[in-house]
Amino acid sequence: MRKKIVGSKLRRVLAIALVFALVTTSAMSAFATERDAQTETTPTAVGQSDVAQAGEEVGESTDAPANETVPTESTAAPAAAQTETVTTLATEGGLTYEIKGDEGEYGAGAYVTSVDGGATNVVVPATLGGADVVYIHTSYYGLASLDVSNCTKLKFLNCNGRFPGSSTNFHTEITCLTSLDVSKNTALTYLDCGGNKITSLDVSKNTALTDLNCSNNCLPDSENRRALITRFSESAILPQYNVESGIIYEVRIDEPVFYEPGAYVVGYTGVSQDVVIPAMLGGQPVVEVNIKSDILTSLDVSACTNLKYLDCGDNNLSSLDVSKNIALEHLDCENNNLIALDVSKNSKLVWLSCYNNRLTSLDVSNNLDLYGLICDGNRLTSLDVSKNEISEMWFFCYNNYIPDSAERRALIERFGEDAVLPQYAGLPPQDGQTPTNPGDNDNTPAVEIISDGGAKYTLGSGKNFVVKSPRSMSGEAFTNLLVDGNALALEHKSATLWENAYAKVEEGSTVATLYPSYLDTLSVGEHTVTLAYADGNNATVTFEVAKSGSPKTGDETPLLALVLLLVIAVAGSAALFMRRRHLLWKAR
Repeated sequence: MRKKIVGSKLRRVLAIALVFALVTTSAMSAFATERDAQTETTPTAVGQSDVAQAGEEVGESTDAPANETVPTESTAAPAAAQTETVTTLATEGGLTYEIKGDEGEYGAGAYVTSVDGGATNVVVPATLGGADVVYIHTSYYGLASLDVSNCTKLKFLNCNGRFPGSSTNFHTEITCLTSLDVSKNTALTYLDCGGNKITSLDVSKNTALTDLNCSNNCLPDSENRRALITRFSESAILPQYNVESGIIYEVRIDEPVFYEPGAYVVGYTGVSQDVVIPAMLGGQPVVEVNIKSDILTSLDVSACTNLKYLDCGDNNLSSLDVSKNIALEHLDCENNNLIALDVSKNSKLVWLSCYNNRLTSLDVSNNLDLYGLICDGNRLTSLDVSKNEISEMWFFCYNNYIPDSAERRALIERFGEDAVLPQYAGLPPQDGQTPTNPGDNDNTPAVEIISDGGAKYTLGSGKNFVVKSPRSMSGEAFTNLLVDGNALALEHKSATLWENAYAKVEEGSTVATLYPSYLDTLSVGEHTVTLAYADGNNATVTFEVAKSGSPKTGDETPLLALVLLLVIAVAGSAALFMRRRHLLWKAR
């Protein structure tokens, strides 16, 4: 009888333990389901809807009209993944800024760190995000005008224009300031406005100003310039560039760059789109002309018989006559609208860059010393370089119309597929038309995913997602990085680097890297990355964002296992206890 009672108690304990296990398991499963549902809702990605509106439609101008206050609609960027500590950025009116407290080097206030890459005329409001603007850094953005008259609390201003574009400093930002009014910024302590085209600078009202750089502008030798040198120093003011008939130049006698002493043209101050360069400037023959990223429709260098270096890229030229420049060694005329280019008289030419024009033919048979030739993005149907000593490193002819022939196969064998392909299929378009079929078999430029994880990013993995386009970043006018059609607010740091806390784009040919701090804000599923170019021939690739496959803190799997082990242990202990009592009872 007692044996039956003991067995009954043992079964009761086991039944209770089993019920406890089932109830606990069910509760944990419900908790896990609710948690997963919450993690499916992710923050809006940086730039999706409000950030950097300039990139929303590639090719659409975003310049703010001169003297017109830009909109002040503010949108804060989302926080990065909680495991990362990054600066919280916000945008307003095309300005990217952050709010700092007393830890800021220039005190509490709004710190403007970049401007919309498409804006050339910028008006900065007195406040951003409810805080006084105390810091503005807009250097290297190619601004035509900058109005800071509202910013009476401003202490730091860097609007260096990186001008001029001499042969020691290749870049594309040549549009820059011709004037700057800081009379209202009486709290200003630091000012760097060097590398622009400023012809006069008055800082008499800026009594707190201690650090100044206004070198590499066009301040003439005048009372104004001498007063600046007396108050600050020669190194803060000089060198300045000379201006003659609107042409900006410098005379290099003791330290020429690559060529013999002479006049080096670095830009012009006028508004005319038709520029004539004289044979002499400052009493010296013109040996270099570098007028880049202006809006020239006509450039006459026929008088410059000593010219050795000519860079007139990124303009709007439909013709260019270099037949009189028989000493020419280096020619850059990319990103124009040239229909024809005759270099037959330039027998000393060693470098020719003419990509992104409308050339249907190119004869380099007389340029026997030619070392570099970059002619991609034209309408060439044939190209013979058999007589030229061109380096494999400096040859590109893709995105033309060279058919699959013995000539094309010879080019591939000599320079490699990446230098020659893809080629457009069919015949070149007529003037006014644009190519509709880049590549032999597809209609978009190829994009290669070079991330370790391929076309999939796993949330929380901490890995970058990297893609590469064969198009040149600086040479082919890269304009924006977009995710799902929404532009990211990248800071344009140089001609070959755009970056912020979430992504970067750099030369090589164009390599875009999305950081985990941004990727972890995306929802699970498919997304697109687009590398946008000024000509609208963009490069897009699709990738997948997946949930993490490894257990996370609070994951139900290990917790359920622990609960089950606990239940089994309790049941086992109960069974052993009852068994022991039964044996003791029998021993009596």
